[in-house]
Amino acid sequence: LVQSRVVRRAPGERSYHIFYQLCSGASPLHRKKLLLRDANYYNYLKQSSCLRIDGVDDAKRFSSLLGALDIVQISGENQMELFSMLAVVLWLGNISFSVIDNENHVEVDSNEGLANAAKLLGCSVPQLVIALSTRKIQAGKENIVQRLTLTQAIDARDALAKSIYAHLFDWIVEQINHSLGTGRQRTRRSISILDIYGFESFNKNGFEQFCINYANERLQQHFNRHLFKLEQE
Repeated sequence: LVQSRVVRRAPGERSYHIFYQLCSGASPLHRKKLLLRDANYYNYLKQSSCLRIDGVDDAKRFSSLLGALDIVQISGENQMELFSMLAVVLWLGNISFSVIDNENHVEVDSNEGLANAAKLLGCSVPQLVIALSTRKIQAGKENIVQRLTLTQAIDARDALAKSIYAHLFDWIVEQINHSLGTGRQRTRRSISILDIYGFESFNKNGFEQFCINYANERLQQHFNRHLFKLEQE
């Protein structure tokens, strides 16, 4: 659920640090391959008017991240694929739409965001246009293609960006677990992480935030019960 932060945040908040680190710390060769621009070029990053944190060197932290990925045995090729998908997320946020009729249906604007996102995804521009501006509905044995409205198209674009980020996160966890699983036979070491964030209330709270708060409270209760109550018994 917290992936909603990828596409929308409150003023003064940053998105996930990796996006700013990538934009600041990628080498010239990586920037060329990933079609990268500075962080203030991307709508997903600049919308909250917070691109930097005082005392935090994003470029230096990106260098540390590369070292960490090497340690957990993620190959250079896989690292490039990982960063390519992060760049896709950024470019998706720069894709815009134009209303073409009285029913608020849209077409995808032909711009840099569309072209770069398609190239990094490995699909054609027309394929991405169809995915972002239409949907298929099965009626009996027939498939009916419907154009999306402006709101629906924006939601589809944002849903794709969030889905890519969520799958990347799952993939990284899988790679780390695989690496630790191999090493544990020799070292018997493992890493255990508990990350429970507190209740948050913003000026504007959506359904996703409600679910996040509910899940956090339930996790906290579950943790307290197992760590304290059951152990005491």
